[in-house]
Amino acid sequence: MKKFLAVVCACVLTAWGVETPHAAVATVSKIERQTLERIPLPNTDEELQMMLVTFPPGAESEPHMHPVEGMNYIVEGMAESQYEGHPLERYKAGDSYLDLASVTHKVFRNPSKTHPLKFVIAFKIKKGVAFKQDLPAPTL
Repeated sequence: MKKFLAVVCACVLTAWGVETPHAAVATVSKIERQTLERIPLPNTDEELQMMLVTFPPGAESEPHMHPVEGMNYIVEGMAESQYEGHPLERYKAGDSYLDLASVTHKVFRNPSKTHPLKFVIAFKIKKGVAFKQDLPAPTL
């Protein structure tokens, strides 16, 4: 809800000709996921995938899970990542790390207010299954 209100405020202020801070607008920018390679594995229902993911300055992902492990390499920028039960980790360009499977990915964000985060991720997954899985909404 806070992000929605921030977007509405930024749009209204921009329409009125008021300049908004770059970081406030950047947090609503779209996270881009580009499939670089998709290779079916013969005689299976699985494939290898490689993606380039770009997080604009200040962008962050909602808590989610991954159905399989993924190998990541930071191409540009810095990432902050935290899985449930694990400490917050920080990765910079040139670092690689493993995304965990079946554990809540509580935090994943680009902490920079000025520079994008770009990383490549590779994984083996069943055809038609998304690597980033949204968590079910909490029931009341």
